[in-house]
Amino acid sequence: MKSVEVFISYHQEDETLRQELEKHLASLRRENIITKLERSQNRRWARNQRRN
Repeated sequence: MKSVEVFISYHQEDETLRQELEKHLASLRRENIITKLERSQNRRWARNQRRN
């Protein structure tokens, strides 16, 4: 089976939820079902908030 690349986009207010999600995905990473786990905060939203 081919592994899946995972990308998570989140807002900084949701950091604790992202950490919890990564805990749940850890077993999939160990089994090589997921090979890459990318993380990104929603910086575009933050930039827009500063402009307004």
